[in-house]
Amino acid sequence: MNSDNGYSYSLTGAVPSAARQDSARTFMNRVYAWMAGGLALTGAVAWGVASNEALFSAIAPYFRVLMLVQLAVVFAFVFLQTRVSGAVAAAMFLTYAALTGVTFSVLFYVFSLG
Repeated sequence: MNSDNGYSYSLTGAVPSAARQDSARTFMNRVYAWMAGGLALTGAVAWGVASNEALFSAIAPYFRVLMLVQLAVVFAFVFLQTRVSGAVAAAMFLTYAALTGVTFSVLFYVFSLG
């Protein structure tokens, strides 16, 4: 307890344990919801690209470029994560999830032939 100008306060904070647990639970629920949404977007894009023959044949020759772009997005996200707003980070995450879907569509097609 510190005293300053006649007022006493605690530096440790007096947040009840139940409130912290509830806050952590809410946070983790949001994290898992974003993860599930990203996975659903990845799957939907992969299925959409793989089932559209014209789109797939237009994308397949650029598979290596897609892999490099995906890696560049990861590095950009790591570099910019502390500098961007939440909305920009969400857009980057969704872009990465969609790009992963495009990349996976080519991988699924290649490995289903063997």
